[in-house]
Amino acid sequence: MRYAVIENEEFARLSLCRMLKDLRPDWELVFTAESVEETIEELQAGKSYPELIFMDIELDDGSCFDIFKQITITCPIVFTTAFENFALQAFEVNSVGYLLKPITFEKLTKMLVKIEELGRSLSSAMGAETAAKKPTSIIPKHGRILISHRDSYSFISSDEVAFFIAEDKCVSVTLKNGTTYLTDFATLSDCMNVLDHNKFFHISRNTVVNIDCIAKVTKFFKGRLNVDISAGTVTQTITVSAARKIEFLNWLGHSH
Repeated sequence: MRYAVIENEEFARLSLCRMLKDLRPDWELVFTAESVEETIEELQAGKSYPELIFMDIELDDGSCFDIFKQITITCPIVFTTAFENFALQAFEVNSVGYLLKPITFEKLTKMLVKIEELGRSLSSAMGAETAAKKPTSIIPKHGRILISHRDSYSFISSDEVAFFIAEDKCVSVTLKNGTTYLTDFATLSDCMNVLDHNKFFHISRNTVVNIDCIAKVTKFFKGRLNVDISAGTVTQTITVSAARKIEFLNWLGHSH
């Protein structure tokens, strides 16, 4: 079982991870996060999508329910909180449990048994493995981008692209010369399906960047990074979360 732990209090996060490792040593922790933003970034990256999430309700940058307003989560969730008054709201999304803090071995054991029993009762067609797998893209990696310009459409090569920005349910592309167009992509995930992952990185919740247009990377507070990207006279500074920092730095070092 692949699982994730979303918890903004360090002690509570480490304690839960330790108990889960003791109780289910064969399960795999795929990521932890402290905020709405980090959680969205991890789930959109989707390299190892969890089959189960333990999720605190109050996070660093807002309520966990803000996550569900921005992305669809396909796996079951166990909510963890010190407050009982969120139970109804929790079960309006795909919750399979509600753990009140402080979380003890006894409470957690009962919850894990419940989850395993629930999993055995589901048909194989609706099993966790099917729900958790990231869908395989059917879009060919042709490297061509369809853009809209005034009253016409045309194609550009991905080699011309500096970065993509997702905003208000639209994805725009800025070229290396600084020109910006609308694309036909619905999401940045769709965008990444046609791009070379050695050249392009989903750097933040709303930005995909070409490595050729990264001008500068500097350290930021709380383990984050500031990345300056440049396209003609257009410049942007994007913050990479602490959760994505290692992956981003590895990508920078192994892209060529």
